[in-house]
Amino acid sequence: MLTAINRNLLPVLDRHAPIREIIRKRPPAPWLNNYIIQKMKQRDRARRAWRKHGKPELYDVFKKLRNRVQSLIREAKKEHYLAAFNCKRGIASTWGELKRLGLIGSSIRNNRCNFDLDVLNNAIILSSSPHPVTQSMCSVSSSLSGNYGRFDETELFFADIPPKALINAILKDRSEAIGVDNISTKCLKLALPSLLPYLLRLSNHMLQGSLYPNLWKSALVKPLPKTKFPGSSTDFRPISLLCTLSKALERIVFDQITDYLETNNLFDDHQSAYRKGFSTQTAALRVTDDMRLAIDKRMVMVAVLFDFSKAFDRVCHDKLLCKLRKLKFLKSVIQWFGNYLKGRKQAVQDVDGRTSSWKYSEQGVPQGSVLGPLLFSLYLSDFSGIIKLCKYSYYADDLLIYLHCPPNTINECIKIINEEIEAIRSWAESNNLLLNNAKTKAMIVGSSRYLNAMRSENMSIIRVGNDPVSFSKSIKYLGIIITNTLDWNEQMTGSVKKINTTLYRLKACKKHLPTTVRATLVTSLINPILDYACSVYYDLTCEQNTKIQRAYNSCIRMIFDVRKDAHITPFYSELNWLKVKDRREYFLGTFMYRLLHTEIPKYLFDCFTFRSQTDVRTTRVSYQILLLPTCRTKTFKKSFEYTAAEFWNNLPEQIRESPNLAFSRTTLYKQLVERHAHDCFL
Repeated sequence: MLTAINRNLLPVLDRHAPIREIIRKRPPAPWLNNYIIQKMKQRDRARRAWRKHGKPELYDVFKKLRNRVQSLIREAKKEHYLAAFNCKRGIASTWGELKRLGLIGSSIRNNRCNFDLDVLNNAIILSSSPHPVTQSMCSVSSSLSGNYGRFDETELFFADIPPKALINAILKDRSEAIGVDNISTKCLKLALPSLLPYLLRLSNHMLQGSLYPNLWKSALVKPLPKTKFPGSSTDFRPISLLCTLSKALERIVFDQITDYLETNNLFDDHQSAYRKGFSTQTAALRVTDDMRLAIDKRMVMVAVLFDFSKAFDRVCHDKLLCKLRKLKFLKSVIQWFGNYLKGRKQAVQDVDGRTSSWKYSEQGVPQGSVLGPLLFSLYLSDFSGIIKLCKYSYYADDLLIYLHCPPNTINECIKIINEEIEAIRSWAESNNLLLNNAKTKAMIVGSSRYLNAMRSENMSIIRVGNDPVSFSKSIKYLGIIITNTLDWNEQMTGSVKKINTTLYRLKACKKHLPTTVRATLVTSLINPILDYACSVYYDLTCEQNTKIQRAYNSCIRMIFDVRKDAHITPFYSELNWLKVKDRREYFLGTFMYRLLHTEIPKYLFDCFTFRSQTDVRTTRVSYQILLLPTCRTKTFKKSFEYTAAEFWNNLPEQIRESPNLAFSRTTLYKQLVERHAHDCFL
């Protein structure tokens, strides 16, 4: 049926919407129209006449036409950018225009590949093929054999796909990439009303029959250079293009598996990736609060951050299928995944359309797929039994382990850490994963008093294998720079540098951009830098907050093109924007509402206790009020557990007891804006 769909759909597309290749050596500026081009020709003729005769009156004519053309181009550019960055056109077109202007991404990248494509394809395959590990690996047959017994409703089986689910899965795809079937997302959406019954029948047949088409196992790899002048195969980033229909089916399978895992509580509690309600922020909040708790207990914390080399590409298919069986996936589901993973092949294709020969990939989760990241997290599902005494935090393949101890027992703590590291190395080796010893980082977190009292010469060494790991004063965890004393100077310095770099690019073309477009660009490019995981560093000092606020003020001045010494507060009111500290409060309040109402993630929700749970008698206090934890030090008073509870309790009851998140978010934002306006008035 899939062959019939491809055979009939492609000729129809070729007949009504044939693909034509258009080569432009130098495309014209998109804002030039016929009137401007005509005026430019008049300007050039006037210039030639003036240069030929040298008369002052001819120069005056040329100067007027030159100024007129410059004015027309300026206005045309403004209109073009206003239309290009109109939010109604969609996010994809906006970011495409940003890339074209060089405001994001690398403007010096050359996508042409001067390497032999077959050599490059072999290098990509071999880079994910370490030494074979066969003794501890189970086979597909062993994972599918054994006594399954009667049908168990608690096991995962594929349910029939309703039409609405398939429609949503196809409409979710906004990619313009085309796989080996040559069917684009846009064409598939246009033909969906006619193809839906056949696609629905085909998809259900594949899931119930444990089938997966060979065509969908083929991936075209686009090599994107990481550097301006690539010197080896490692200087390319492979981007896989899969068939649109295959990704739609994967989305449906992804939803069914996620629902099953969440319902049966089979996810690792400490894995924060690819789960609803979890994020890099939730993982970092848990880790930093544990650091503050150690300081509050007059202890230090030893933390080790691991780096896995090409972890997604090293997944052993047979081992993965065995782990799926342990998670109580039905035999037919495991057979479907066996067909999904086995027999995959890829070919490298450059920008000119040249394609290498096809080569099979024997391991790794499919790159560019919807199921790949989820399968990788399931591949790590047995890790929780490896760690005995340490705590750990996983986000995809980023692993951090840590342990509290009194300062005078630091060597005993490091000994335990080394034992845990050896267990992790053995587990990684048995699972075909490879630790990058050179990128492993270690840090001791504590109060300045305890850290200054420690002498490195009397301290034991942390080792990964035979390689020693030196202690750092800071580590970068999930994009957040955490220091050994939990101050945020390095994080704020990095954020300000990013803001200034982006602002420099924006200023280069600001004269062509209307005020509304400038505000849109700041929202798209600057605000994410400010808002990323901002609840983690909610406790910024006044000096740090002033530093980041001044950088944000520069963005406001760029939007309105005002002097550096101009009063900036009225412009915040005109934009209806919040200042940096208010933004952190807004996101903290929104995050707390979601956390307390969904109870996800549990490792953060368990940090809070409602006062109504401890009151022995009925009071008039709102049931949404939280108990504040006991703090021995100022460090723990800056923790998320304390600051979030205190901030939540101080919110108006209308916000705390809002019927839904949207109402709570809107009300909180309005309150913060009004508070800012009131402070300005005073």
